[in-house]
Amino acid sequence: MNVNTNNPRWWGDAHTSGWERVKEAMHRDWEQTKADFSGGKSGKELRQDAGDTVGQALGNQRIPAGDRPNPPDPGDVREAARKQDQLVEQFNARTERDVAPISRRLDAARWEDAQHPMRFGHGAGSHYSDNWDDAFEPRLRKDWEESYPGQRWEDARELARVGWNQARLTT
Repeated sequence: MNVNTNNPRWWGDAHTSGWERVKEAMHRDWEQTKADFSGGKSGKELRQDAGDTVGQALGNQRIPAGDRPNPPDPGDVREAARKQDQLVEQFNARTERDVAPISRRLDAARWEDAQHPMRFGHGAGSHYSDNWDDAFEPRLRKDWEESYPGQRWEDARELARVGWNQARLTT
């Protein structure tokens, strides 16, 4: 799925800024997940865990340049760790429910193809206050199909959901 980045009608500078803030953290998480689920046959070992992804997406943790792994976790910062642990628990619960089944199926997918639906989902998750459910999903489908003509919603849906969930954790 190689597509141009087209924005829904509601997309604004805040959505672009939000996506740019979390994009690299999600990219690293994507590569790490592929490495984890493929036994290292695809993806990259970056020592990226949910805590790193959340911390980087929030701007609380530096993202190493390029494909360099995260440094080993430094000493004990108890209060920050406690707060981050709460976010990680939420993230892990959502990941197990929404992301793990996708990752197992798409472990060979390329970031270049995955990032457009994830970007769309992240923007929608920060734009809409609704819950993603059967009643609301047709709105997202319409926005996707208007923004990416010829690209099937069914092909983008699960990855858009990953971006949506990330937006709900970081915005």
